[in-house]
Amino acid sequence: LLWNEAIFAFENQVESGSCLNGAMLESSGDCIPFSGQFCQSSFLDFTELYKNATSCIYDIGTLRESLSTGGDEIEICPGTEFDLSDESIPLRIDRGNLSLSCGSDGSRINNCTFYGGAVQMEIKSSITNVRIFGMTFSGANHSAVII
Repeated sequence: LLWNEAIFAFENQVESGSCLNGAMLESSGDCIPFSGQFCQSSFLDFTELYKNATSCIYDIGTLRESLSTGGDEIEICPGTEFDLSDESIPLRIDRGNLSLSCGSDGSRINNCTFYGGAVQMEIKSSITNVRIFGMTFSGANHSAVII
């Protein structure tokens, strides 16, 4: 599994047979069907399943909006890569008391990456209590983060 949480139960481990050819989200009992896009070689990639089963963010537009007007805790989906090469405006954090994490636990092994661009993130210097957990910043032309 890609996450430290045991949120998925495989069909062959569920005696009831209520989730054929899929993964069952233990917290809600919802069944998320498998398709060819989720199977790779001899292992399963749960990234797409996780995106569909949670409210984590995996696109740059939603992230910009959440940083501006979203809640106090913002979760990036594990395995998400943000290519900022064509972005002329960095991601801006201009409000305090904000937590930005890679996956639900904020671990680097969840592999959330920002790459490319002149400046990737800008944090307004007058705000306080901004926490960023588990993100990887790479390949910025000028600076990854400016405060």
